Amino acid sequence: MQRLSLLATVAVAGSVLTACGGSGSSTAPSSYPNVSGTWNYHKIQTDTAHSIVCTDSGTINIVQSDSTFGGTYQQDGQCVAPDTTANDAASGLVVNGHILSNQLLFSADACDYTGTMSSGSKPDSLKGTGTCSFVDQDTTYHFDVQWSAGH
Repeated sequence: MQRLSLLATVAVAGSVLTACGGSGSSTAPSSYPNVSGTWNYHKIQTDTAHSIVCTDSGTINIVQSDSTFGGTYQQDGQCVAPDTTANDAASGLVVNGHILSNQLLFSADACDYTGTMSSGSKPDSLKGTGTCSFVDQDTTYHFDVQWSAGH
């Protein structure tokens, strides 16, 4: 269960999000929605095969350049399994972010995320799905993720 603390988010995806009164500045041109700044997110990760559910909330800070972005995230949360509960606090990098029209793609730790954003040049909400996979002590875990974010 150690590696569970590295599942991020989401987000969020885990990765994605920013602006709307956020603290980041943007170099995004008007042809791309501006997602730079700080976003508050919530995600639920489920590994059905192992009966594990993780619930996390945190912030993502995004820096955007044209149609690409990256940043950092920090979260608090917990994972519940049949025989234990584990802290899922984590922080890390959001990488490989891409904006395609009103969609975004990004990665954080062992997770890949996709999502959609509200309309406009400066979206105020994001939501999507993701998948996370990793091996811990010869056991492979696969999580399906639902995430949302806003300012």
